[in-house]
Amino acid sequence: MKERVWILLGEKPEKALVTGALEEGFHTFVEGTGKGKGKGRAEGEGEGVGDLARVRVLQIDADGVHEGDRLVAPRIDIRGPQDQSRALDLAGKHEAVLVHAADWRVIPYENLIAAYRRKGTRLLAEARDVADAKLLLETLETGVDVVLLPLAHAREAARTLSGATGQEALVEARVTSVRPVGLGDRACLD
Repeated sequence: MKERVWILLGEKPEKALVTGALEEGFHTFVEGTGKGKGKGRAEGEGEGVGDLARVRVLQIDADGVHEGDRLVAPRIDIRGPQDQSRALDLAGKHEAVLVHAADWRVIPYENLIAAYRRKGTRLLAEARDVADAKLLLETLETGVDVVLLPLAHAREAARTLSGATGQEALVEARVTSVRPVGLGDRACLD
């Protein structure tokens, strides 16, 4: 589960929270960079999370998620169907895509998860809190590939999300025949 949750550090991460996230086993951290490349330094400290442990440290800005100077995941803000179409067009063209859907939440992620499956592009999503992360990780039983979760929720996420792995073992099946079997009932619960 911890490889599917990346911790967003924010501007001035508290060293105690960073240490807690490290102790919980999180190993990918994302620094907010604003306009320039930030250092992700813990409050009152001269060292960043990368100085405290061997972890992957990425940067995020309005363009997306970066590793050094390389854009790892362009960012798409979903405000309506046209934005969802732009995100769908990126499937298979990038290593990953970061999608941020502030108001229109589950349906775009369902559509994107289905479209990105087997395209070689990882789907990243920003979560507001642990409940939101759980929803994103379990949408369509497989969930998004990675959620970016604020640092303040790291300890709770380690406890709560350990069973919420998403990524159910789904297998393809081939339809070998179709025949009428009589009347049946169908139900869908969200």
